[in-house]
Amino acid sequence: MSTQTSLSTPPETGRGGAAAPRGEVRPPWLVVMLHQISVTVRRRAFLVSTAITALIIVAGVVAFSLLSTKVESYTVAVPSQEIATIVSEAQATAGGEAAKLQLSAQVESDPIAAVRDKGADLALTRTAEGWSLTGRDSVPTSAQAVLGQAVERATIQEHAGATGTDWASLTAGSQLSAHLLEGDAQRTAMAAAVGYVFAMLFYLASILFGMPIATSVLQEKASRVVEILAATIPLRQLLAGKILASMIVSVLQLALYVGVGLLALVLSPADLGFTGVIVSTAGWFLAFFVAGFLILAAVYAAIGAMAHRGEDLQSAQVPIMVVLVGTLVAGLAAKGQALVVLSFIPVVSSVTMPVRMLQSDVPWWQTALALALSLATAFLLVRVGGKVFRLAVLHTGGALNWKQALALKD
Repeated sequence: MSTQTSLSTPPETGRGGAAAPRGEVRPPWLVVMLHQISVTVRRRAFLVSTAITALIIVAGVVAFSLLSTKVESYTVAVPSQEIATIVSEAQATAGGEAAKLQLSAQVESDPIAAVRDKGADLALTRTAEGWSLTGRDSVPTSAQAVLGQAVERATIQEHAGATGTDWASLTAGSQLSAHLLEGDAQRTAMAAAVGYVFAMLFYLASILFGMPIATSVLQEKASRVVEILAATIPLRQLLAGKILASMIVSVLQLALYVGVGLLALVLSPADLGFTGVIVSTAGWFLAFFVAGFLILAAVYAAIGAMAHRGEDLQSAQVPIMVVLVGTLVAGLAAKGQALVVLSFIPVVSSVTMPVRMLQSDVPWWQTALALALSLATAFLLVRVGGKVFRLAVLHTGGALNWKQALALKD
């Protein structure tokens, strides 16, 4: 990203050197910001990577939709109507599997031959040892599980009748029901998938837009361009323009990705029932991203100003990478109380709070508190990072640490 901003033209001069109307004088930070945005969005690499990422997101949503709506259908050859009834009961009592598994019985004099001749997908027969489910080259696990349960029920019921025991009495109190303290299984799966996307987008955006801030500051410092800029505009406004430009481009890019993904989800045949939750959470994710990115951008600008060579910059960004990787891992792996605690920690909350909101209904005051903490931290670090930038960017005596930079005099 080219970041050398030329401000040699006086603010009151318009394009082409013509004098601009007095009411159109732009503040220096706005000039820097617009220049940075213009340079970034015109880069071929930026446009190509944005288009490819958007296509990948659409492809992922389409694939998820197809997998969510795919129905496995199998014809089961059986030797008698009695066994066909077992197949019908398996389909009727399959529970959640019934939405994605369809079993239909087909009475055949030789079920094995029907499978061999491709007249049926599976053959359910009774042998001297028990029951057999036969397939041509494989037996689907889902069909085997459902039919196995049905066969077990039928066999137990048969034995219960032979001993004069009532089936209802035999199975009374044996039903096992699944319950979740928060949300449900389908919503948990959805939260895991969307949370993974949010975590990766935050991680990649922070690296792709944060590190160039530090690099551009170091380049301008090493080439002495910053000294010319410092004589033209206040360094505080130079930094503000850089941060705002990176933040605006990254937020717009993220908004594009989120919008494309949501549009693909709405138009997909999958009916998750959680589209509204995803839409509202995506809005909160953008808000938390802004707060988290401001924190990281201020730190990146400061380490760029304190560095003397590229090697200094690489070593100085290690703590930031630790935070980013920790945020990514927290968004993907944190559960229960750990996720709740992490959702209030600035930067990390940019991912963990949206993940919590996807998994369950979070009280509004907790979301507002987490965002307020992130914004307060962003304000503090922007102030500190701005001071370090102002003091260290003109220092040419070697690399500095935070303590040394803050000890410099204006």
